[in-house]
Amino acid sequence: MTREASAASRPLSNRLPERVGLARSLLMIEEEMHMSNLIRQITVFLASVLVVAPAAPAGRDGKLVHTLRCEHLVNPSGIDVENPRLSWVIDPASGIRFQTAYRVLVASSLEALRKDRGDLWDSGRVSSAESTWIPYAGKKLSSGQRVYWKVQVWGDNGKTTPWSDPATWSMGLLAPSDWHAKWIGQRRPEGVAEGTPLPSPWLRKTFTLAAKPSRAVAYVNPLGYYELYINGKKVDDHVLSPAVSDYSKRNLYVAHEVADYLVPGKNVVALWLGRGWYVRGHPGVIHDGPLVRAQLNISLPEGKAVEIVTDETWKLRRSPLSPIGRGTAFGDYGGERYEAALDLPGWNTVGLDDSSWEQAAVFNPPQVITAAQMVEPNRIVETLKAVRVEAYPQGGWVIDMGKNFVGWLKLRLPALPKGTTVRLEYSDQMEPDKPVPDYFTARLGGAAQAQPPAASRAPQAAKPPAAAAKPGRGGYQTDFPFTFNQRDEIVSNGEPLTFCSRFNYHGFRYVRVLGGDSQPSIGDATGYFIRTAYERVGEFASSDELLNQIYQMVTRTYEALTLGGYVVDCPTRERLGYGGDASTSFETGMLNFATGGLYSRWLANWRDAQDPSGSLPHTAPNYPNQGGGGPMWGGMVVTLPWHMYLYYGDRRVLETNYP
Repeated sequence: MTREASAASRPLSNRLPERVGLARSLLMIEEEMHMSNLIRQITVFLASVLVVAPAAPAGRDGKLVHTLRCEHLVNPSGIDVENPRLSWVIDPASGIRFQTAYRVLVASSLEALRKDRGDLWDSGRVSSAESTWIPYAGKKLSSGQRVYWKVQVWGDNGKTTPWSDPATWSMGLLAPSDWHAKWIGQRRPEGVAEGTPLPSPWLRKTFTLAAKPSRAVAYVNPLGYYELYINGKKVDDHVLSPAVSDYSKRNLYVAHEVADYLVPGKNVVALWLGRGWYVRGHPGVIHDGPLVRAQLNISLPEGKAVEIVTDETWKLRRSPLSPIGRGTAFGDYGGERYEAALDLPGWNTVGLDDSSWEQAAVFNPPQVITAAQMVEPNRIVETLKAVRVEAYPQGGWVIDMGKNFVGWLKLRLPALPKGTTVRLEYSDQMEPDKPVPDYFTARLGGAAQAQPPAASRAPQAAKPPAAAAKPGRGGYQTDFPFTFNQRDEIVSNGEPLTFCSRFNYHGFRYVRVLGGDSQPSIGDATGYFIRTAYERVGEFASSDELLNQIYQMVTRTYEALTLGGYVVDCPTRERLGYGGDASTSFETGMLNFATGGLYSRWLANWRDAQDPSGSLPHTAPNYPNQGGGGPMWGGMVVTLPWHMYLYYGDRRVLETNYP
């Protein structure tokens, strides 16, 4: 059990001093005043515009009770909250104005649940209007256990709804003793200096199963990013996984249900690791390459169990990918170098002969909290096509993806001479920044600045500003403006190829292509918008198109700042979780998206970052000599839990984050 789960299991009344009773009363008054004021503002606003809301649907799949959640999440795997809380939504089409009672069934099998048997917990009919944060109160759950649940409710009309569709959750590895795997990675090659980033390694292990598993779970606990493969197939659609953390305080694991990927006979499990945030100079980092601890818990028919764990028997080979750039804030997060000649088709399949691969090395990183990720993974949420390709005056071509986004570029390249390097530079704007307006400069006590020549203000300015040649804190590093050193390199093997980022990402609209001998076509480029995969829960539309555009700009910007289970100031130059910056968008997040998991996960980073004296940094995770701010930045550890209580009704977030 993590210390957060332990704290959360104690009632608030047992943890807070008595003086909080008065404070709570005052806060309740403040809450009522805040909500009344909010309602008045909304009423006035709605009177001024036409709000178009979609008609109430007849429930998801026709169900009147739906969107079942466990600790903010839909059907989560591998959680580490021993008594999780359950929530559901009553559809407007049900005709129920308010709930008067509920009944929850939790079963050890789907078959039992279908027979309306809650062999783990049957709440019985509970007279209550609560439909959120109902604590599981059944039999004690063990590590790895999977359960199934459903709910029905009684309405004010006295009628009972049909049962909801089944939902599920599974427990993770709840105790350190449940982990039997070792940390492994690539040893530093002879002659390579310490501090030199190592390539992204491939790891694999073959094994034999006597029968098709009835259930199998892979627990992956990486230091850096990873992708999991079984028998040549990528497991799940997660990308850039897991979420961020301070490796000196906490590392995260992700659980995958993998029985469908396994077969009787010979199998292979493979991992592709990437640097991600596991960078020299960050706290807790002991090696120049990513590390991983993973285990595959397999249940065969008739109760037999098989366990596959990472250890020195795993085979390792460098992949075609290597990180470039320091991987730290202020303009050198870099990207990846892909050397096509090093690619090996079928590297993750059973039939590959890995006898020439080296043995994995075992490492001993600091022993810290190992926690379940407990937030939606990063996923591709939108695919974009290029809208224009033009020659760039200083050389190469610029691909315009049509709008800004955060994520990956996939680029198809023709056959080039072997060894040719194609460089990609990423930017979120082509137009140079305009100077500070005269009136604002005067208010700050400075001299008014003259406007630049009209040519330099043109959207398609051929020549970047003079500052382009000036190095600095991530400023203009090339004559292509605003790259902040975001770049990738592709080394040709003499054949046509397709490149796509994998263990890094970029914030961009424009991509400059250097090194090829022909202009890319529009059809050669595809963009993938990536963020934490929370659901959309709110929409706004009005008769005023300007308001609509402002709303769309604000929500898209929020989405672009929430890759990795936290909120950043920008996805290009800093990528840091500033408390002050994020405080301005709490309500944007909570009113438009299901961000409870994201904010709960990020608050753990803030607890980790707090100094024993009580002092808080400006960012979380907190990296040395990166980021600044003021009282509002660390103060978000007070304002964020309070907003979550106001908007989600989540009391546990107050309990867990109380000093």
